Amino acid sequence: LMIFMAFAAWRFERFVTHLPGLGHFTETVKIGMGNLIKKYPGKATFSMGVLNGFLPCGLVYAAVAGAISTTDQWEGGIFMALFGFGTLPLLFSVSLFGGSFGLKLRKQIRVLQPVLMTLAGLLLIQRGLHLDLSLFESAVPKAGMDCH
Repeated sequence: LMIFMAFAAWRFERFVTHLPGLGHFTETVKIGMGNLIKKYPGKATFSMGVLNGFLPCGLVYAAVAGAISTTDQWEGGIFMALFGFGTLPLLFSVSLFGGSFGLKLRKQIRVLQPVLMTLAGLLLIQRGLHLDLSLFESAVPKAGMDCH
């Protein structure tokens, strides 16, 4: 699923919002967020965060796929909590410095997203198949005696 989403990443949100009923729902959430910003400037942060959780996001869906691949509900819940905590520094940084990124850099990041999502999907497949494809095996020296 993650690999499929990676190939569709550049159009994923547009595809999801065109599903029957979801486009109207997404638009309603966006309007609600806009109204909160206008009505309570600077004070609607929590409410906007809650409403933002209802908008389609490919990375969150990828994290959900990762959580589903865990062995039980507790591990899945921990996976999602760690995903949330792991995104906080980046989200905070983007909120502070995001306006200073140029259009060119934002386009480059958007191109890199599907690549990273594909790698994550391949790693999940490898983990699911219990394959031993250690990425650093050749870089780690093996212990033992060498006879010449």
